[in-house]
Amino acid sequence: MRGGRRPVRWFRGQGGRTWLHVRLRWWTGPFGAVAALATSAAGEGVPLHVLDWGCGHGLLGLHLAEVERATGRDVAVEGTDLDPAKVVSARRAVAAAGLGPQISVRTVGPDDRPVGPVDVVVVNDVLYLMAPERQERLVRAAAAAIGPGGLVICKEMGETPRWKARVVAAQERFTVGRLSVSATADVLGPFPPPPTVAGWLADEGLVTSTIPLDRGYHSPHLAVVGRRDGRLHA
Repeated sequence: MRGGRRPVRWFRGQGGRTWLHVRLRWWTGPFGAVAALATSAAGEGVPLHVLDWGCGHGLLGLHLAEVERATGRDVAVEGTDLDPAKVVSARRAVAAAGLGPQISVRTVGPDDRPVGPVDVVVVNDVLYLMAPERQERLVRAAAAAIGPGGLVICKEMGETPRWKARVVAAQERFTVGRLSVSATADVLGPFPPPPTVAGWLADEGLVTSTIPLDRGYHSPHLAVVGRRDGRLHA
């Protein structure tokens, strides 16, 4: 999951703080596994439009676009974030990677929501930065943005094993609350229980599954995935 040509190389020259942050994010998060889930929405060679909501520095989009460029698949990644500085950083990395035709990144406001039609919406480590009512609105809007065969992938933190849950809660209180490395529309919210997220997706007509992604990581990573019945671009 951490192997391959790492997208962090495109952030060289952006300053030590950014360089350190993206390296830590890459090595502590299952970006490869999340990207693989996103591409599972369509068969080989089928074009794919991915909305990365809360993309931060754009690591997921960079990785996904590079991998799929090598396979010849036509992939468009649209990244959004609250933090204008991260959007600028992501755009610089996209330009350095020569992926401008595949990736766009824009700033959104705290009340903006995903709008379709798109094939896949990824919400990667975003919900805990929001108050519970905003969490629900975002997840339901993500479900409404996809068409038949589409996916919503909410990469969240599980509640077990408990030692991993305690470690990540302390880590996020420090990095977000003390270091302010992530923009947030609210005070730092709770990690939403995965069954609650799955329930919101199911309410919107999606078939849900929960996939552990924590093997080899100190954090209890998991994905709550919702799939709409049908076939993409049928």
